[in-house]
Amino acid sequence: MKDADGWYVTKFFLHGIRWMAPSAQEKIRRLQPGERLALMLDFMNRHDPWAVAVRTDRDEDRFMIGYVPRYLAYDINHFCRQCRPDSITVTVERVNEDAPLDHRVLCRMRACWPDDFRPCSGEAFQPLVNVQEVSSVCQE
Repeated sequence: MKDADGWYVTKFFLHGIRWMAPSAQEKIRRLQPGERLALMLDFMNRHDPWAVAVRTDRDEDRFMIGYVPRYLAYDINHFCRQCRPDSITVTVERVNEDAPLDHRVLCRMRACWPDDFRPCSGEAFQPLVNVQEVSSVCQE
């Protein structure tokens, strides 16, 4: 959503934690609210061409810890290509130590809002069927 200052702001749970190495899961346990994270476009991901990996952003200890949820990946790819790197911030909002892995790390992202940006407008958000065509077939 667009905030009062015209920035894109969203929160999301880190995905793919179960597929990360045990050492990544240990890094996740040590994350602190407000800690900065970094995004990486994952061009070589065979399962999702829009995949965006998330890693810790400590200079001495950068470590991949998961992915942006698929439903946000297309939009976040757009930001990564259109916004200056310093206009995108991702931070740890909360770590839920006792939650299932896919609800363990809540992240907050703030990014520029490019002039041509329309949220949720990628191919994945297009209807599977034309409602008018289905309606006319059902009436026959």
